Amino acid sequence: MNMTYGLRCQSSNSTSIVLEWHERAPRYLVEYKRASEEWGGRGCRAEHTGCGAPSILVVSQLQPSTDYVFRLHSANAECQFGDPGPEVVFSTKGRKSGCCVVS
Repeated sequence: MNMTYGLRCQSSNSTSIVLEWHERAPRYLVEYKRASEEWGGRGCRAEHTGCGAPSILVVSQLQPSTDYVFRLHSANAECQFGDPGPEVVFSTKGRKSGCCVVS
């Protein structure tokens, strides 16, 4: 049951990435990690969307200027997850340099 494809980055900033996909399933699991780490390591995290939720997810509290690997699992009506779809890499943007205020 691999119904997952089409995961894309809708937008990003220095600490978050907005993911979008168009598959229809009652539940999804999005896994992500830093590109330099292995799956299941310290940096591996998972985000769940509830049954019937829209197919947009904001992944936040990320590091600036960092590549992240994402993969999407979809579930059937019994909420059993299948194998992940293809891995995709998206990057956060660098921090904008701030300006000093002298008072």
